[in-house]
Amino acid sequence: MKESLRDRDFDLAGVKEPDPESSVTTYVRAKDLGPGEVRDYARQIASGLLVSADTPIGDLLVALKGKEQFFVLGGTGILGIVTRADLNKPPVRAYLFGLISLLEMHLDFWVGRFYAEEDVERTLSPNRLVEAKSVQKQKRSRNAGTELMRCLQFCDKRELLSREQQFLDSVGLRKGGFRKLITSAEALRNDLAHSEPNLAAGSSWEKLIASVEEIASFLHNSDNVAEQPREATRDYTDLLVFADD
Repeated sequence: MKESLRDRDFDLAGVKEPDPESSVTTYVRAKDLGPGEVRDYARQIASGLLVSADTPIGDLLVALKGKEQFFVLGGTGILGIVTRADLNKPPVRAYLFGLISLLEMHLDFWVGRFYAEEDVERTLSPNRLVEAKSVQKQKRSRNAGTELMRCLQFCDKRELLSREQQFLDSVGLRKGGFRKLITSAEALRNDLAHSEPNLAAGSSWEKLIASVEEIASFLHNSDNVAEQPREATRDYTDLLVFADD
C-alpha cells in the first residue's frame, strides 16, 4: 500500500474492510505505513475532517486554509478526498477567474465614479498613459472603439483609487491594504491566465486563500456601497451584484 500511494503521489487514503458492505471510516497516511497490515496504521476519520460534496467552492477554500485535506461525504458515505493540491484543478480555476473578473468590473465602476477621462489623463504617469492609449488604439483598430477607462490595467486602477480617501473609507480599507489587495489579485490573475501549474508557487496556500477571502470581502463591501444610491447607479448595479451562490 505504501508503494501504491507513492506511485500515485498520494499522501493519504481512506480505508475499509474487505467486506463489500463496509464503508470508509478510517484512513492512513503514506508516511506512517511500515511493517504489518494497513489496519495497524489506520486512524479514525473525525467529523472535523468531513465536508459535504455539495459544499460551495468558496466555502471549501476557507476550510482548506486551516486544514490540508478533507474527506468528501456523499449520500452513500465517504466518496473521496479533496486536498489543497486539488485547488489547481479547472473548476476552482474557473471560480477564481470569475472572482477576478468581477473585481475588475467593480474597479471600473469606482474609477468611473471618481474620475472623468480628462482626470485620468492628468493623474496617470506619462508612461502608463502611453500604455493605456496604445491599448485603446489597438481596440479601435479592431472596430472595438472604447473609452480610455476601459483600457486601464490593474496597476492603473490601483493607483487611481488609492488616491481617493472617500472610496477607501466607503469600502473599509486603508490605502496600503487596498494596494496590497489589488497587487495580489493581479498576480493571481496572471497565474490563471498563464496556466501556472501551481497557483501557490512562491507563496503558500494559506496566503493565497487569505487573498481570495479579502477579494470576496471587498466585493461584498463594494456591492453594498454601490447599491445605496441605486437610482444614480442604475446602469451599473446589475453588473456589480456579487452572487453568494
